[in-house]
Amino acid sequence: MNSSIVDLLRLRKAEQESGIVYRFLATGDVDGETVELTYGDLERQSLAIGTWLQAAGYSNSRALLLYPPGLDFVSSFYGCLAGAVVAVPHHCRV
Repeated sequence: MNSSIVDLLRLRKAEQESGIVYRFLATGDVDGETVELTYGDLERQSLAIGTWLQAAGYSNSRALLLYPPGLDFVSSFYGCLAGAVVAVPHHCRV
């Protein structure tokens, strides 16, 4: 049994590394431009962020995530989870 969403991400990455976990509609239109994130990419990005947060001494603290809609937010959110940091999302208008 998986104990966290980060554990579940690791499991899914092992099963289907190149599978798409998130697809962002850049224009908001189904027929418009899309940007995709695979399980493997998300795991690599989130672990890099989480490792940096831990090394910088931010574990068990909070991080305000000020991102416009997109995949950078997703990677940062998962990175906070991987680094034992409480993510506090806030919508940021561009």
